[in-house]
Amino acid sequence: MNTQTTEIKDKSKVQTNLERYIQNTGKTEAEYKAWDTQVGRKMHINTIIRRIKFSDLALDKHTERGRRLGRGFGHFFEEGTQLQPHEPQLSEDDYRDLAKDAIESKSGGLKLF
Repeated sequence: MNTQTTEIKDKSKVQTNLERYIQNTGKTEAEYKAWDTQVGRKMHINTIIRRIKFSDLALDKHTERGRRLGRGFGHFFEEGTQLQPHEPQLSEDDYRDLAKDAIESKSGGLKLF
């Protein structure tokens, strides 16, 4: 397949995406181009973020890499909620237990901790 054929296929694909976008959203071609640029930037940023070396402390249930490591609520409560320096607060343990109970009840009684 030559380059010219590839370019024609790519242009027809872009046109099809443009037409679908306008048809489904009722927006204009200019709005599509702005949206397309924004999506492209996000994809570029996500690629860069994957290459950054984050501290192990930053990887928990709230990040894609943390979830891949199997870090769930248990890890979050044991590691992710630690403060340093830490001064114990009145009823801190009670509120922590209430939060754990609420999360477990939302999960259908599944033991997460």
